[in-house]
Amino acid sequence: MPSGRAVSQAHLRPDWVDYDIADASRGKILTKMSYVQKLGNVYIGCGVYKSIVAA
Repeated sequence: MPSGRAVSQAHLRPDWVDYDIADASRGKILTKMSYVQKLGNVYIGCGVYKSIVAA
């Protein structure tokens, strides 16, 4: 899940955010990028793991 930084950026304007997330099944920390925006009273987003994009 994105950090509070993603929500604070999306509060001002929709934006791409990079953050690290633990992959417990592989015991690794992976970098993910997500597009986050505010829609009414909720925040929505969609993300992809950078290692998959680079492959």
